Amino acid sequence: MHSTSALRSLWRTQQCGSLTARALSSLTAAVFATHPAAALARAGGGQHFGGGATYSGGHGGGGLFSFWPLLLFGHGSGFGFLIFLLVVYYLYQQSQSRRASVWPGAGSWSPSLDAGPQADETSTLDAGARTAAFDPQAVARGLESIKAHDANFDEHTFMDRAETAFFKLQQAWTARSQDLARDVMSAALYERHKMQTDQLIANRQIDVLQNIVIGHARIVDAAAATPYDSIVVSFDAAMADYTIDERTKRIVDGDTGQRQFTERWTFIRRADAKTVAGQTQLASTCPSCGAPLSLENGKCAYCGAFVRSTSSDWVVDSIEQT
Repeated sequence: MHSTSALRSLWRTQQCGSLTARALSSLTAAVFATHPAAALARAGGGQHFGGGATYSGGHGGGGLFSFWPLLLFGHGSGFGFLIFLLVVYYLYQQSQSRRASVWPGAGSWSPSLDAGPQADETSTLDAGARTAAFDPQAVARGLESIKAHDANFDEHTFMDRAETAFFKLQQAWTARSQDLARDVMSAALYERHKMQTDQLIANRQIDVLQNIVIGHARIVDAAAATPYDSIVVSFDAAMADYTIDERTKRIVDGDTGQRQFTERWTFIRRADAKTVAGQTQLASTCPSCGAPLSLENGKCAYCGAFVRSTSSDWVVDSIEQT
């Protein structure tokens, strides 16, 4: 009873708060199970635990480590030394396991990405996803279906027009005047962009887009359908994009650094439209007076003539950022 009470008191003082305490607790149970003589000695074989947490069988010291002499020298058979080796091995294994859960590169540990991915890492991952989703054969079939009812359609001419539209929309955005690009936008996209740039005007802010470069552009989807044919172009581009206060000219959002990005632009055209032979670019001059095209509410700013897209023009209907 005394030895049992003392042992319980011993474990209570250590509380398994450390790795060593947990290891010795498990190994002590193993000693009692596999070596009955050790347990019986505490009951009345000349050795016993006194009170509290101190082992009083001729070995001074208190707390958990007063149990070590029994492990090292008990019973003169070398069994204690074997237990000591098992303790060392157990502690070593626990230490290695603990290191594996703490140090990078060990086990299944993976670093935190709380800081956010780097720009080049994002570009690499996104590029892989886009490549996997891109089906050249499906694109070729879609373009052929458009050519089936429009013999003059030319993919390269279309791409020239698409890139011109790309730059016109950026110009209109910075100028906060969507009329500058009204001839290359669908009515729905025009209204959305106008609402957004009108808000910038109300806030007396300017969204500056500069150093615009198209790195790569390609058709990633095409379809002939009713009521509209559609072609999707993926633009890999870069630009500086920041917002300034129009009064102080100070930057209130973003920075002047050039950033890479990818966008998918969907161009649509009436399904019964035909490509006009020889037309290679979007209109840049007024068809009425020949002045540089600057539209205000769909009118030429110089002569007042209405300038509208023809049914053969491809216009941007949506822009998806990826």
